[in-house]
Amino acid sequence: MIQYGMPLLSGFGHRNALPGQMASILTRYFGAVEYEPAEILDFPHGLPGFPEQRSFLLIQSQDQAPLHHLQSLSTPELCFLVLPVSQLDAHYELAITTEDRQALGLFPDQPLQECDLSSFVILAKAKNGRVTANLLAPVVINAARGRGAQAVRTDARYSHQHPLEASSERPADECRKAREETRCW
Repeated sequence: MIQYGMPLLSGFGHRNALPGQMASILTRYFGAVEYEPAEILDFPHGLPGFPEQRSFLLIQSQDQAPLHHLQSLSTPELCFLVLPVSQLDAHYELAITTEDRQALGLFPDQPLQECDLSSFVILAKAKNGRVTANLLAPVVINAARGRGAQAVRTDARYSHQHPLEASSERPADECRKAREETRCW
């Protein structure tokens, strides 16, 4: 994960990249962003609705924490505002399919609690101005492999339009602020 061009956390991205080898992308919302190839997150199947989008960076701004931005590397104007699932539901139960496991580089029978996975919800703003979170299909990242997938649940336990205000005003306020500052989503 990067913080506007500066590494924030290690462990995301391709393991075969050479350390110190910097690349950059000119984004619509952040301008020029430098990153190491090891910070690239590979989504083998893309995202639903964006199957051709397979390479992303996870960007965080300290002043917008806990919000992050999932920035496409192939389409500079494509960026998703995301929030760690734990910010909305500390007891969220992740469910992933066999296909998701393969995309994330997990062994078929490997217990999820033994994996180094991070889950994020994509935030959206409805026409009525209400901010919602997609708990039905979180973005899941395997930090050890630098791989990601949007894990669409097959049940109806969670909503794809979970109201953000119902969980906490702070993330909702931060989301509005981030939306105004970056126009990212």
